[in-house]
Amino acid sequence: VIAATLVTLVNIVPPVLTGIARIVFKVKVLPLDEYDSLNAELEKTKNDLDALNGTDMKVKEEASANFEAFNSAKRKKDAAEEQNAADKKKIASLEWKVGE
Repeated sequence: VIAATLVTLVNIVPPVLTGIARIVFKVKVLPLDEYDSLNAELEKTKNDLDALNGTDMKVKEEASANFEAFNSAKRKKDAAEEQNAADKKKIASLEWKVGE
């Protein structure tokens, strides 16, 4: 009789406590399988977010490297244009002297 009473109490107490928790704390108490499912989904989402953050960092690093390469190429182009302009002046000066 005592064992049967204990088994009955073990089966009754969790739902009663769950009901009390719903009323007192005004929260939804999830069944264990639904909780596990949501927890697994949360972990997957965290992993996806970590992967996206890693990809974002790679893209930023590549963009920074490309920006530096672009600036370097632009400086070289500007220097070449300046040298070209100076060479054209020199050629024009030499042509003028040859034409005298």
